[in-house]
Amino acid sequence: MRARTSLSSPWRRPWLVYDSLMGRPVFSVIVPASGRDTLMQTLKSIRRADRGDIEVLVIGDGDQPVSEGIVGQFGWGAARYIAGPQTRQWGQTQRMLGMVEARGDYLMFMDDDDVYRRRAFTHVRRAVAADPGRVILFRMRRYDAVFWQRPVIERGQVATPQFVVPNMPGNLGSWLTGREASDYSFIRETVGLLGEPVWNRKVICVVRPLQLRRPMPWIRIRCHHGRTKIAEKMGRTTKAAV
Repeated sequence: MRARTSLSSPWRRPWLVYDSLMGRPVFSVIVPASGRDTLMQTLKSIRRADRGDIEVLVIGDGDQPVSEGIVGQFGWGAARYIAGPQTRQWGQTQRMLGMVEARGDYLMFMDDDDVYRRRAFTHVRRAVAADPGRVILFRMRRYDAVFWQRPVIERGQVATPQFVVPNMPGNLGSWLTGREASDYSFIRETVGLLGEPVWNRKVICVVRPLQLRRPMPWIRIRCHHGRTKIAEKMGRTTKAAV
């Protein structure tokens, strides 16, 4: 009788098994860091999914002792802290540096106040096994909405935590656009080089969940046209009061 295997179907891909067993990461998760203590929760959400096939590169925006201390305190050998140049450019330079340092077959990108959902890497492993070498765009939850809503590369539909990109230097876009929408520019350029992406409907990431758990102080703001908006004091989202 043939022995049963503990490997699920996506792990029957020889290159995935080989890289994992040989100690080479399959996935490199690049996390720009700005000293926020939420980095601990970000790392926890990645570590719980690790099968020995993940490395995490925490790239500081300049010297970030808080972020470096969290990585050291976490005590996970797959996570490295690298002090990058201080630019205050929404992590663009840090992601470029992480791409140079990454050893994995695929690149993923995360902010230091976001978390992956519990089954995120299960979905990612299955997706790359089904479509090896392809750019894959997953979905994410941001506040009370899920993106992407339409499978099209445009502003408002694509964002950093959704991307799973083959690590192919010379065939990747640049984050150095000088604009906050660098994620849109990066993926548009990358898809132009590597071909049309695979759109996967699984939600793998929750954006800024720790902020949502805190009490929200609300303030009323009078707009110039006389209508009233209610805005979060923290300043990220607004919703019109009708």
